[in-house]
Amino acid sequence: LFMDVGGSMTPYSQLVERLFSAASSQISKFRHFYFHNCIYQDIWLNMERNEPTSTMDFLRSDDSNYKVIIVGDGEMAPSELTWVNGAIDYWYHNDTPGMIWLQRIKDRFPDAIWLNPLPRRSWNYVNTIKIIRDIFPMFELTLEGLDEGVKYLMTGKSSIYKPGR
Repeated sequence: LFMDVGGSMTPYSQLVERLFSAASSQISKFRHFYFHNCIYQDIWLNMERNEPTSTMDFLRSDDSNYKVIIVGDGEMAPSELTWVNGAIDYWYHNDTPGMIWLQRIKDRFPDAIWLNPLPRRSWNYVNTIKIIRDIFPMFELTLEGLDEGVKYLMTGKSSIYKPGR
């Protein structure tokens, strides 16, 4: 489980904290990481983002049979997905655009979804959400969305998710 922390995700922190708690008690090989807006060459082991670990090491070391859930609103500057050094934090030098890292995660872990706390009706109005939806199936962070997302992870099918929409 990867969770976007900070900024526009702050209002959803309690909801996502409950998701983490429920997931960790139900899944035997549960791991969680944090990021801010987009995943780059580092992911963090804590919400404060002061314990980094290499995303590439994670991609190399973990079993590709993992089911991956990324939680975030997907709202960011397009440069955060498309530019080298486009990360939100001016001091952070991302050598590879965020969308490349997201695609690497999807390639390594085909059973991956994105849960978005924003209502589905708003997704087509945010360019960065459209880019993310081209990489990951996206579901609302609601009980129904979580249920459909888990079904999709387990079977590859969903009554809600339609590619490209």
